[in-house]
Amino acid sequence: MRILIVDDSLEVRNLLQYIMTGLGHAVVGHAKDGVEAVEMALLHQPDVITMDIHMPRMNGIEAIRALEAEGCPSRIIVITGESEIIAKIIEMKLKHVVKCLAKPFSLAEITRTLDNIVRKCS
Repeated sequence: MRILIVDDSLEVRNLLQYIMTGLGHAVVGHAKDGVEAVEMALLHQPDVITMDIHMPRMNGIEAIRALEAEGCPSRIIVITGESEIIAKIIEMKLKHVVKCLAKPFSLAEITRTLDNIVRKCS
């Protein structure tokens, strides 16, 4: 799968890159805020976007809404350090959010989530 990684932390972006490529997925880009995320998602049309929530310029929820308004079909995995945000996102029923993971996440959680997405796409 083609994956866009969105997080304001360089360390998290690099960790996710390492995990995704190790699992055989192609990382099409990194974004450090919601503005970059929207631009890169529309340009690269990734299969999956990992999306942090608290970021500068435009937060993850605003970016998800902007992508949905643009008709971007990418599936979104929200990865956030704030567990209370996860419940809020689930309540919002954002169309393309397929999973919410709390930081710190495990390799098993990421692998299972990506495997589920691949299965649903097949």
